[in-house]
Amino acid sequence: QQKALADQLNKLQNGPPLYDERWNVPLRPKTRSLLQRRPRGEAAVWLNRYLLEEAFPNEIRPRETWFTILLTGLFSPKLGATTQMLLLFVGLGAMSWLTMARIVRGQVLSLRSRGFVDASRALGASHARLLVRHILPNLYGIIMTYLTLTVPSIILYESFLSYLGLGIQPPQASLGSLIAEGAAQINPIRTYWWMIVFPGVTLASTLLSLNFLGDGLRDAWDPRTGSE
Repeated sequence: QQKALADQLNKLQNGPPLYDERWNVPLRPKTRSLLQRRPRGEAAVWLNRYLLEEAFPNEIRPRETWFTILLTGLFSPKLGATTQMLLLFVGLGAMSWLTMARIVRGQVLSLRSRGFVDASRALGASHARLLVRHILPNLYGIIMTYLTLTVPSIILYESFLSYLGLGIQPPQASLGSLIAEGAAQINPIRTYWWMIVFPGVTLASTLLSLNFLGDGLRDAWDPRTGSE
């Protein structure tokens, strides 16, 4: 009797079980919920879960994965200077897009459950109007803030690789390669300090300027800041 009662409670909570006719094995609850959705919902669920969550889970650490692929391509002797430069920027971009996608997705999921969005939806606003008037204006501050944090990190990654001789190669110029050349000129007899100080100051000032620019853009684009 207790087992029957537990089965009834399980059915009320999770719904009737689905079975594979060939193997007579209950399907996973997540697969069952996926099968019970509408066709348009299935595509959204697939993109949401398998592209942003299961394709690149946190355990895989996608940054280190892309970094390894990038270094493997740079070490290939068959690649020319132009191809190595393109691979460098493609690898750095591929290393950073996933975090941006997750941040935007989390912010959209938070905004769509806010009271002002529910009120507009109750008044008959379309999905396009909700997106343009309520979702996107509240995303500008988040996106600009993260971009201004991402661009300095990409510049720092590129300078680090160029300093090690794995990034942009001469005759192309890079702050990392200029710092490496200046460090090579340091010796006990004479120190050409300007060859390492000026590129280092330029790199530091560029990173700080981008961070200050991000703070200003966030204050200008965030509607909540403007309302205050």
